[in-house]
Amino acid sequence: LLGTVYFATAMVDADVVDILDDADARRVLSGLVAEGLAVAEALGVAVEPVDGFDPRSLRGGESESAAARATWDAHRAYWRRGVAARTGIWRDLAIRRRRTEAGPILGALAATAERAGRPVPRVRAMLARYTELEAGTPRDRAHLLALDRAAV
Repeated sequence: LLGTVYFATAMVDADVVDILDDADARRVLSGLVAEGLAVAEALGVAVEPVDGFDPRSLRGGESESAAARATWDAHRAYWRRGVAARTGIWRDLAIRRRRTEAGPILGALAATAERAGRPVPRVRAMLARYTELEAGTPRDRAHLLALDRAAV
């Protein structure tokens, strides 16, 4: 579930902490996590916190409840302590200019969601955007924000 956050932040030309500071971005990221969480729960997969990030607090796409804010605050703190400011996925796109693991990972999530009968429109939209990004389309905040439109 955290992987969807990292794929999403890599679509933007900004540090992860700066993206997590953006309320609109957190709303989109929360929606992505909620989609993956719904799939995990449908399959009976237990989801646990990692690095202060508790995906269960984002159930239903909640981004501004006390629990959701605590999760995002803890994850920002994790990134502030880290060595890197951006993900390896971002480096694959921006520096190495190579394909990422988006196709296999997000594709597997989308296929599993379909089998579980859970819609993942944001995940599917992100997977489609990665085809463009891997072909050289510039990274931009608009890519991230557009994912919410897929959920309407």
